Amino acid sequence: MDWLDGLFILISVAWIYEIWRYRNRSEPTDGASEHASFYIVSFIMVTVFAVSIGLSVWTDVRQTLPQRLLGLGCFAAGVSLRYWGIGQLRHQFTRHVVVRPADEIVSSGPYRYLRHPLYTGLLFITLGFSLYFTHWGIALFGTCSIGLALLWRIHIEEKMLTSHFGSAYRTWAKSRKRLIPFIY
Repeated sequence: MDWLDGLFILISVAWIYEIWRYRNRSEPTDGASEHASFYIVSFIMVTVFAVSIGLSVWTDVRQTLPQRLLGLGCFAAGVSLRYWGIGQLRHQFTRHVVVRPADEIVSSGPYRYLRHPLYTGLLFITLGFSLYFTHWGIALFGTCSIGLALLWRIHIEEKMLTSHFGSAYRTWAKSRKRLIPFIY
């Protein structure tokens, strides 16, 4: 274990704390919610992480320093982006897709640029984790897999938000990209 592994563990603890600290708010008795996409995204992430670690242990190959640094940077950026976005959502944050009558459209922090910065964070986390432990092919496959699951979740979420907020959400959405600044 070297200093990069120590830093990776520290960032992992920060992400695990986010998962623990910002648990789901209570189930809505009003409004709309959807749960299946959460479990599918979680399953894909756990699978990608297990394959990445498994291949790393099984092949006993240590990644190059530049690849590990890139992976660590992506991982840290993803965790940071999630904390920033959750901080802007405050009490509206939930792990399931939930829209309540009192919810408001958030336009501060990363939401000035992206519609779904928390999902962008998950893409970076998946890419970074995979790069840190295994080779580019697994990282690309894992990131594409989680990306497809997130696109499905985004479709569900945007339908719910459009239904709830109407033209206000459509206007807000037109001024931001979904996942990748300036691109998509």
